Amino acid sequence: MRLQPFLIAVALACGLTASIAGSLTETEELETKLKKLAAAHPGRVGICAQSAGGKPVCVNGEQRFSLQSVMKLVVGAAVMRAVDEGRMRLEDRVTLRRENLSVNIQPLADIVLKDGAFETTIEDLVRRTVVESDSAATDFLISRLGGVGAVQALLEAADLRDIRIDRTERELQTEVTGVRWEPSFVDPERLKAARAKVSEKRQAEAFKAYLRDPRDTATPLAMVSFLRKL
Repeated sequence: MRLQPFLIAVALACGLTASIAGSLTETEELETKLKKLAAAHPGRVGICAQSAGGKPVCVNGEQRFSLQSVMKLVVGAAVMRAVDEGRMRLEDRVTLRRENLSVNIQPLADIVLKDGAFETTIEDLVRRTVVESDSAATDFLISRLGGVGAVQALLEAADLRDIRIDRTERELQTEVTGVRWEPSFVDPERLKAARAKVSEKRQAEAFKAYLRDPRDTATPLAMVSFLRKL
């Protein structure tokens, strides 16, 4: 089993209960509890918690961690910004076909492979991206926005400099295993076969490189700031 570093960011809305608000204002006690929580896990952990109007309380808050599927929330926010600006509409009809599929978690693949295509709306894809962590929906929305650069532009416009979205799910999830994305990998069996050809040494090297890579990472402090701004 490989233990990946992970990130936890917590942002609380203004309507805090008295008990929660009390715990967040007692910052020293909260920090002690968060450090204890982090120490209980066999890996590097980053945590940030912040109440409305309060200062963030963090453990490794300024260290970078891999975003993995946390990036899907950022993609959803980028789509909603595009809707606000009139560049896209939630009711816009779109069709996903086999060539639009991604990798790993993608419930949409079952529908597309069964029926050959799936017609839906931008709104539905945002929901599938954020709620179901659907990689096919995510990558389709990224393409619709104009690429990962458009998602990064949202972050930069919000002055969030320590969050990076550099690759689609297709690209990231194949490179982590030592394989470079090819269009034929929309067929899960072809991707499985390609991964099977990668030696254990090459897989280990790819994974180590991924852990060192600043791309597609964020700090817990930046993520809690993102949630507050959102």
